[in-house]
Amino acid sequence: MDRALNRKKWGPCVLCFHLYMLERSCHFIGSILRNCWDTAMATAAEVAGRHGSLGGKVYMVTGCSNGIGLECAKALYAAGGTVVMACRSGSKSARAQEEILSLETGDRQKRLHLLDVDLGNWTSVEKCAQAFIGLNLPLDCLICNAGINGVPTWGLYTPGVETQFAVNFLGHYHLATLLDGKLRSTANSRLVIVSSETHRRVSEKGFDLERELPPREQNYKDLHAYAFSNLCRTLWARALATKVPYPVVSVHPGLSANTGMLQHMGFGAFVRQIWCVLRWEPKSFFTLQSLPQVAAT
Repeated sequence: MDRALNRKKWGPCVLCFHLYMLERSCHFIGSILRNCWDTAMATAAEVAGRHGSLGGKVYMVTGCSNGIGLECAKALYAAGGTVVMACRSGSKSARAQEEILSLETGDRQKRLHLLDVDLGNWTSVEKCAQAFIGLNLPLDCLICNAGINGVPTWGLYTPGVETQFAVNFLGHYHLATLLDGKLRSTANSRLVIVSSETHRRVSEKGFDLERELPPREQNYKDLHAYAFSNLCRTLWARALATKVPYPVVSVHPGLSANTGMLQHMGFGAFVRQIWCVLRWEPKSFFTLQSLPQVAAT
């Protein structure tokens, strides 16, 4: 009887420990494999370099104060492009700006702009779009990269609406809509929406639009909410591509351990995230890539 009670009491802790050790082991093995395959996996800088000089091209990248967005911005800037950083102001974005500027020793300020935006706040998104229009620049590519994952409480940072839905989807939708005129007026422009294979998880029990939209506070599940926000991004890209004259693409960048996407997760959510990845995206899990490699997408 005592043993049964102990198993019931400590069972979840033991499971979490084993899952954590499994993740660490797989990360170690993945790191070894990644080092072996590095020569075959292109980086963002290498991909940008294949197109020659990007001088005269203008790229807006959301969420580029760290992670994939920062690597993408660095690659575009190093190749000669003008980069507009659209992210929340603060010490992190200031450090990212200096890191990008350090790639060039000339007149550095002309090709890099930092615009403050909180994608969970529509007023902030509108101010960002107005600020970009005020720069009087073309827009060759809008890269909707910013994302948030594992928010523990419904509407934690966006009162009245589920945070991951608001930031990952609604904020980008609003920004792209406001800048549609710029994209239309720039020859050969495009819209890139960074999503994730996690959208496949939403269909586990059958997709029900009435149940999913809008995301409700009742029975809130943080990882499901993240997956649903990515499904929205993917479906939005597919629908928009049929209505605008410029290409619209939705991409899954791959899996890297240092994107900053897990900063809002507690330990329990972290363990559940590992389980979800093992179940739904095992190929990505066992082929972990570096940030420059996932940014190459």
